[in-house]
Amino acid sequence: MTFDFNKIKSGFKGFLVKCKDGIKDLINDIKVKMEMNKQKKKTSAAGKPAVKKKPGKRSYAVVKKDGAKGSDNKETAKTIRTLKLRKSNTRIMVGRIFWLAFFVSLVILGIYCYRLTNDFIIDRNKTNIPELVGVLDETNSFKINIPRGSRTSDIAEILIEEGIISDKRIMKYTYFELYSKLMGNDGGYKSGNHWINSGIEYDNPVGYDMLIYIFSQNPIPNPTATIFFAEGLTFNQTMKKFLDNEFLD
Repeated sequence: MTFDFNKIKSGFKGFLVKCKDGIKDLINDIKVKMEMNKQKKKTSAAGKPAVKKKPGKRSYAVVKKDGAKGSDNKETAKTIRTLKLRKSNTRIMVGRIFWLAFFVSLVILGIYCYRLTNDFIIDRNKTNIPELVGVLDETNSFKINIPRGSRTSDIAEILIEEGIISDKRIMKYTYFELYSKLMGNDGGYKSGNHWINSGIEYDNPVGYDMLIYIFSQNPIPNPTATIFFAEGLTFNQTMKKFLDNEFLD
C-alpha cells in the first residue's frame, strides 16, 4: 500500500486555485447584480411619481408640493435602499466565503488524517508482534487470569489493577478498550490464565498489540496429574497426597 502525497499536494493546490478563481467570479457577479439593481432603481424612479407614505408600511419617498424637496426625498430613499442592498450582498458573500473556508479546512484535515492513519497501518503491518512477544513461561512472566465472560472493559480493569497499563481514559473508555475496538478485536479475547512478560512496557500502541495477541491465544492449559488414593486413608493422609503432588500449598 503506497501513499503519493506529492500527487495529492499538487491536486490540492489546483483545487485552491479553482476556489480562488471561483471567489473572484462570485464577487464580480455580485458587483454586476448591484449595478443592474442600481439601473433598475433609477429607471423605475424616473418613470413613477413619488408615493405618499401609508400607515404601517415603510416608505422613503414622500409627495411634496415643492418639487425640489420631493426630489431630495427620492434620492435619500434610493441611497438607503442601495446601502441595504450592499449590506445584504456583503452578508451573502461573507457567508459563502466562510462555508468555502470551512470546506477547505475539512479537506485539509481529511488528507492529514488519511496520511497519519495510512502510515500507522503500514508500520503496524511491518511489526512482527509474535516475535516481539517471544516465548512466555514461568522464567520471565507471571500469570494473569481472565474470568469467563469478561468483556474488554473488564480485562482493561484487571490490567490496571495489576499495574500493566495506566488508567488513561477518553470519557469512560480506557485507551486499551478504544484501541481494541478500533482494531476490531473487541470481544475476541479468551478467558483463562495467560502469561504476561514482566520486563515489557505494555502501555503504548505496540504494547496493546502484544496484549491483543496474548489474550487472543489459547490460555495456559491446567496442569493434570494422577493420584492414587488407597482405601482407608485418613483426612491428614489425603491432604498429604495433595501436598506431595503440589495441588495444595
